[in-house]
Amino acid sequence: MSTRSTSVSASIRGLFACYLLLIFWVPIPLGSNRPWSWALLEVWVFGLAIWWLLSYARRGPPRNAVLTGARPALQCAVLWLAYVWLQLLP
Repeated sequence: MSTRSTSVSASIRGLFACYLLLIFWVPIPLGSNRPWSWALLEVWVFGLAIWWLLSYARRGPPRNAVLTGARPALQCAVLWLAYVWLQLLP
């Protein structure tokens, strides 16, 4: 196993652990209904998104059978979003 793949898998494990902490923290009574906690939640979510995007950009798009098999469903979803977007145009 190379050093690059080890660091990427460690990064993904850390990202997943932070995501699980977020899921645990949000339902706590003060975890989601105060202005300071909403701000912290937003920073946390955007931080996780940036972390994931940087990790994704570093290792490239995955090439596996699941995504290849899901291509028609993903294309239908994109077509539906395009249709909804067209309805928004005057």
